[in-house]
Amino acid sequence: MKKQLWVLLLLAAGYAQAQDNTPDPWIEEGSGNTTTNGKVGIGTNVFDKEDYKLYIDGGLHLKSQLSIGTLGISMHTLKYPMGISMDIGVTGGWRREYSFSKAGGGKLFAFGAYGNGENLSYGYIGSNPEGNLADPWMKFIPNGWVGIGVEWPRAFLDVKQDLVISSNVDAQYCRFRANDDGTVFIMPKKGWTYINGQEKNNRLFVMNYEETGNNYGELRGDGLYLAYQGAPKVSITSTGDSYFNAGKVGIGTSLLSGDYNLFVTKGIRTEKVKVDVAEGAWKDYVFEAEYPLPTLQEVEEHILQHKHLKDIPSAKEVEQNGIDVAEMDAKLLQKVEELTLYMIEMNKQLTKLQKENQSLKEQVEELKDKI
Repeated sequence: MKKQLWVLLLLAAGYAQAQDNTPDPWIEEGSGNTTTNGKVGIGTNVFDKEDYKLYIDGGLHLKSQLSIGTLGISMHTLKYPMGISMDIGVTGGWRREYSFSKAGGGKLFAFGAYGNGENLSYGYIGSNPEGNLADPWMKFIPNGWVGIGVEWPRAFLDVKQDLVISSNVDAQYCRFRANDDGTVFIMPKKGWTYINGQEKNNRLFVMNYEETGNNYGELRGDGLYLAYQGAPKVSITSTGDSYFNAGKVGIGTSLLSGDYNLFVTKGIRTEKVKVDVAEGAWKDYVFEAEYPLPTLQEVEEHILQHKHLKDIPSAKEVEQNGIDVAEMDAKLLQKVEELTLYMIEMNKQLTKLQKENQSLKEQVEELKDKI
């Protein structure tokens, strides 16, 4: 029994000696303590990252400020002084979100991303004051396009509802709007609305610069102006002359054939028309002595054969080709002048017949007196 107690005392003394000889992992250095291997583990003794000094297995709760020169939350080596980085190592769909939340629930502001596997679908910024998942205000897709208020961006910038662009002066802005019926509004506070043009005042100005010159369209209070290569082509004004100088013009039609510049359907109603006529095109030569005036018999024969006057187009020709107003007026004048010559000749013949008739009457009276 005594031997057994003696053995136990020897073992206890050896164990105590062994405990006293265990190296202290903490050493004094400078104004504080550090470990002999330069690393600290809380809740773990596995130090498997060469560059990391603090290992915590569990949560971290701070009741005061934490001051850190370089801050990063990452699953791989950080390259910048501050940032949040996370490797995606899952298959299937995923969502990562960082948010400012209310104590009672709801997201006041959040930003995050959706994806599938290693592919990003879109990033977003949004909120949801009543729920745990933010509703996106703005979406960013991998090709660089941005959508604001839309389900999916269709251009580099896709905006739903109005878009307002302001100058350095807050009172100066332009509002853009597209209605559901396709109507587009560009509403400046004041000044010009210009597209690829230069700054102007109180008007719409559209310009396209080219190597050979510049084209522009200008709509302002006193008229509409279009120019090509700097030269005016169309001018419609309320205070001055209006003109078209750009080739053919069609009103009510797109069939612009032939050697004409103005094409109008449904007719023209006006108080005054003046037609210029080329030199020598008018028919005053009918009264010249050498003019070959056809006889009435020749006129009758032509009418019986062709059913219209000589040098006058038929109804079929007019229907197919129309009429030249100046040319037709000249031909009608020709026929009027020919008719005038016929009437003068007939009047001469009538006068001659009247004289002959009067002479015969006088002869008859003389015979009566003799009987």
